[in-house]
This record gives sequence, structure tokens and C-alpha cells, in this order.
Amino acid sequence: MLLRLVHLAESLPCDRHEAFLFTQMYGLRYAKAAEVARCPFATVRFQVSWARSSLAEMMADDPDTLPVRGDRGLTARRVDTDLGESGLAHL
Repeated sequence: MLLRLVHLAESLPCDRHEAFLFTQMYGLRYAKAAEVARCPFATVRFQVSWARSSLAEMMADDPDTLPVRGDRGLTARRVDTDLGESGLAHL
């Protein structure tokens, strides 16, 4: 599932992909990601939020995607809860 997520993240618009990559894949805090991307902190938060929502929709529409927990499918709310600010760095 992680490889599928990475593949889908690559299809995001550049600014969303970058913010998601920095914060969720590399584990940077939002402030550090904003510094690296040379943009405001709020912009990073906004782009990550949009990226999570977009990815959740793409994964929910993909029949090969496994549910996160139990028998419920992946939802935007579930992605926010499961990824959190620390991202996928712990996986």
C-alpha cells in the first residue's frame, strides 16, 4: 500500500506533492518544510491538507487499495488520523 501511495502522490500538482513529500514522507515539521520550500507555514499546511484529501479520494476509488483498519475504507479523515504530523517516517 505504501508504494501505491507514493505512486499516487507523484500524480499530485507539484506544490502539493512537495509539501506532502517533505512532511509526510521525509518527516519534516511544517515549519521546516516551509523553510525548505521557501513559502509561508500556512501554505505548507494548506497544500498538505489538499494532498491528503486528494490521495484519500484516489485511494478510495482504487479497488486494489486495502482498508486502513477494520472493514472501513480509506477516507480523508482516516488519512489525517493515520498519517498525523509525523507522517509516514515511522513506517
